Amino acid sequence: MKSQDSNICYANSAVQILFHCKQFRQKVLNFQPKQSTKDYLTRDLQDLFQQMTQSSKSKGNINSKKFMQRIKKLNQLFDNDDHHDSHEFLIWLLNHISEELQADINRENKQKNQETNNKIQQSSPNPYVFVQDLFEGKLVSKISCNLCECANERDEPFMALSVDIEKGSSLNHCIKQFAHKEWMLNRDKFYCEQQCYTKQVATKQMMIKQKPKILIIHLKRFKIDPQTLRYQKLSHRIPFPNELRIESALDESEDSSQSLLYHLKGIVIHVGQGFSYGHYFSLIKSQGRWIKMDDTNVSVVDEKYMRALYGLPSSNEQSGWPTAYMLLYDSQPDE
Repeated sequence: MKSQDSNICYANSAVQILFHCKQFRQKVLNFQPKQSTKDYLTRDLQDLFQQMTQSSKSKGNINSKKFMQRIKKLNQLFDNDDHHDSHEFLIWLLNHISEELQADINRENKQKNQETNNKIQQSSPNPYVFVQDLFEGKLVSKISCNLCECANERDEPFMALSVDIEKGSSLNHCIKQFAHKEWMLNRDKFYCEQQCYTKQVATKQMMIKQKPKILIIHLKRFKIDPQTLRYQKLSHRIPFPNELRIESALDESEDSSQSLLYHLKGIVIHVGQGFSYGHYFSLIKSQGRWIKMDDTNVSVVDEKYMRALYGLPSSNEQSGWPTAYMLLYDSQPDE
């Protein structure tokens, strides 16, 4: 994609993996906007996707100027030519579209009799909630008292699963570690309000309670250096599979019989040494091939190239080596 704006690779890469996710692309292209949505970002994304659909047939360039103008008008954070985080942009984009459409639902509900409206919602799912329907999962945070074994649980939605990375590990290991139990000891003891009414040794754990249909995984490659207090890139080698299951991080309440096999469809790559500078591009899977989308440059890559994106096996943290930063897994098989 091209635009008169500079440094929009963070947006280009995110939009590319969303467009090449068939379930989301179809929802956006088939979306029937209400009159009140004519000035919405959702409409601009739909227009951009229509451009991209035509461009894929004619091999032409896509102009994202209108889309980026809307982005900058809506969010001051992106109203400049600075380098921005692609993960932050993608999550903001999905959340904003979701909020736009939910606002229309709320306005429509006010115009209807509440009793009639409830019946309509129960019998006919609202197509306006497609963002949540596709991308939203649910996490559960558990804190368990070690003495009385009472548990305190709190649910929270997520659009992307952010996982810590470690040297010599894999994506499967990172997901398993995401759900590992931590002990709350000494000064970190938990105040048990259910039975003990005192501070007690406890365990805390974050698990996946509800799996999304489309799973976005964010590899946390940027850490604060305690000496310089600046973000440092971790170029650790983190192999990721083409097919993924996440049972190792599931809560016991999640029905294991409804296991989902996720298929890797898109990757956002970061090149550079730091958080506030560098370059992003994407790889998408199309007709069994991996295609590199680097702004207006498009090329086919092989498996050797893909493996190089795992990261570096060495401990050279100052390397600007291209590494996978976000992974998009779809529960639907390849087209």
